[in-house]
Amino acid sequence: MVQTIDGALGEQINLMQRMRELAVQSTTETYTNADRTMMETEFDNLVTEVVRIATDTKWNTEAVLDSTARKIQVGADSGQIITYTEPDGDQYGFTVTTSISVVSQVSAAAAITQIDTDIALANVSRATAGAFLTRFEGALDNALEMVQNVTDTRSRILDTDYAAELAELAKLQIMQQATNAMMAQANAVPTSVLAMLQ
Repeated sequence: MVQTIDGALGEQINLMQRMRELAVQSTTETYTNADRTMMETEFDNLVTEVVRIATDTKWNTEAVLDSTARKIQVGADSGQIITYTEPDGDQYGFTVTTSISVVSQVSAAAAITQIDTDIALANVSRATAGAFLTRFEGALDNALEMVQNVTDTRSRILDTDYAAELAELAKLQIMQQATNAMMAQANAVPTSVLAMLQ
């Protein structure tokens, strides 16, 4: 889930970087009003896509860029959870209906300021998502290490019991062989005495 959020935020940042490029181009005097109108068309589509990503990004059929706090079980026992609050995908200072624009040099300059603020917000959200991914990986590694240690301990216990049983079997076999040897010896003495008497 957090990887999905990270990917969506990364794509929003890429789109906003392109929006910023268009705004910077529009502030220069080397472009005509017709050029700015074409830039505005691309810019408006980029705004629409950033907003669409915020509203349509889903994981397991649920929206994930809506500031929901989610508890994620990271251990075998109750209470072993990490709470992750999703970023707000609509946190940016523009929407499809706002007046952010690159149609003129003045509006493009204002757009640069707004986009810089929005990219900074998206970067903070993405850094938070990355930190939680690292935290989840640490929790997973810890859980796997615990499973490995329990498996090793169980194996040692089973191996110890197996070794004890083998030792007991060897002891019983030696005792049986000793008993057989004593019986053979005991049976051999009367036969020797009988042979001497004859």
